[in-house]
Amino acid sequence: MTSIIESLLAVFKDFHWLVSIDTLLIFFVNYLMFHAAGRVKISWWLLLLGGLLSVVLTPLLPMGFKFLLNPLILFCFSYYKRPDLPWIEPVFNSFYAWGTTNIIIRGLSLIVFPLLLGDDLMSRIPESLTEFICVVVTYPLYLLVHRFIGYEYLQVEEKERLRIHFTPIVIGVSFAFLSYGLLNDFMPYFASIWPVEVVNNYAKLIVLLATGAFFIVVSYANQWIKDELFLELKEEQERHFQSLQESSRHILHLYQDLYRDGVPKVVVPKKVKTVLATSQEGDTQNLSEEEVPFSKVMPDISNLLSQLLRSVIESKYMEFHAVGVDFIMEVPDPISPVHIDVVDLSAVLTTFLDNALLRAHGQENSLVRMSYYQRGEVQVLSVETTLSQDSAEAPHEAYESHLSINEQLEDIMERYPQSKLSFKNDKFIYRQQFEY
Repeated sequence: MTSIIESLLAVFKDFHWLVSIDTLLIFFVNYLMFHAAGRVKISWWLLLLGGLLSVVLTPLLPMGFKFLLNPLILFCFSYYKRPDLPWIEPVFNSFYAWGTTNIIIRGLSLIVFPLLLGDDLMSRIPESLTEFICVVVTYPLYLLVHRFIGYEYLQVEEKERLRIHFTPIVIGVSFAFLSYGLLNDFMPYFASIWPVEVVNNYAKLIVLLATGAFFIVVSYANQWIKDELFLELKEEQERHFQSLQESSRHILHLYQDLYRDGVPKVVVPKKVKTVLATSQEGDTQNLSEEEVPFSKVMPDISNLLSQLLRSVIESKYMEFHAVGVDFIMEVPDPISPVHIDVVDLSAVLTTFLDNALLRAHGQENSLVRMSYYQRGEVQVLSVETTLSQDSAEAPHEAYESHLSINEQLEDIMERYPQSKLSFKNDKFIYRQQFEY
């Protein structure tokens, strides 16, 4: 390794030309991170203009102002493209881009490379070459780090409510990057009055503190945003299911009004009669053997103690009935969801019933059976679609693309690691089962 580096040093004796290349590349890396944070995209000619301004003006600026150049250029670009944004957002995004780039470059040049190559070899490598190597690997390293820590905190601008609550953190981090930049710019001045070794040790300490602070703040911000987005999702789900309940009650009310004269023509196949054996009390004397009141079609629904789950089932029953798919619900004993949020269980049930409808739709004599029961300490929710042997068709590719675990189910499985999700999908039976 040492011989390779010494050979390169012998070939390229003068690296002054790399200083301009380094400055240009740093600006481009700043822009990539700025774009990742703020989603502000600029044209290539404007990007090139910004890079040239950085190359020309950086050597001319006095100490204490050099680090402000790239954030200022990026801020101007953001204001030019998105004048509607609050000023604090482009300020934070520009300082975030510059600060993250600088922390990675200085961490590599002051800590990582000296540990790998040794101080003696590092002292013989021109600073411009070291910086060039650091700049080249900065953005890939940034992507690698964020692959593990996530980008959730960059979603703030998409949510107005989160943006308001996140503003104090944004202002604090912006001032932290500003202080870090001032310290870095004045390091050459400190080197003129203190021993170089002392200044280098302080520089390493500053980089380590900045790196630690970066990970702490990003981890905190990520978790805060995750919690807020989760609460927002739960609120949206609650509103959705409340709306579903209201619409379901309205539909049922209209249905009962249409058939309140004792002739509710809900035809139930003979194979369903066993389910109706425990039907609720009511006047059925005027009905034929295969006609029952709508309120008696799903007698086990009284065992379901969650109104939200009832509403989902009632609404989905109407969909099944409208397309000629028979639906049976079996809840043998009174049961209420435990160990799981009822909104999450409602999402699982909705997905299962949607999948069942998709599989059964268009096929004759199809039957969907929903079961919900307690088995020891475990509760089991199962939805099974049965097709007749005469009309069943093998699952089409279009079905296969839908009959799968969606992102919502994946999130629910992550929140309840003890739960179990299973599928069976063949020509005649499609079973979905959730245990928790």
